[in-house]
Amino acid sequence: LWCIPDVIFVFILIRMLWNETQEILPAARSGLDGLIGYMEFWNIVDWCSIVLGGVVMGFWAQICFGISGSIQTLTAEFPKPTLDGMVFANQTYLTEAELAAVVDRTSMEDNLLELHQTSLDIASTHEALRNLVFWYNF
Repeated sequence: LWCIPDVIFVFILIRMLWNETQEILPAARSGLDGLIGYMEFWNIVDWCSIVLGGVVMGFWAQICFGISGSIQTLTAEFPKPTLDGMVFANQTYLTEAELAAVVDRTSMEDNLLELHQTSLDIASTHEALRNLVFWYNF
């Protein structure tokens, strides 16, 4: 259900692209004068909306694939059930010896660093998307 608004947005963009293409092709067949006549203010606004909408969808797809792909793969490498069970049983944090019995600390730290960098990359993409959406809605 979460993807329904995204699908509606894509269909709106496709409809706009189809309608504008139906307008610009006859104008292009008329030559340069036809294209100049076609390039009115609202047609330029429509093409900007189509291009920026496509860029927004591209950014959004990149964020979704990053969260559902990279992040999930990296977090799956942690022995979460074992670590959680030990923490709940102890009612406190694990000592270094307890942690070392379950997982190699160096590999876990490397995995955490990669997870953190991937999260930062997704956050940067999301920030760029927010800025783009601001200008898209402006």
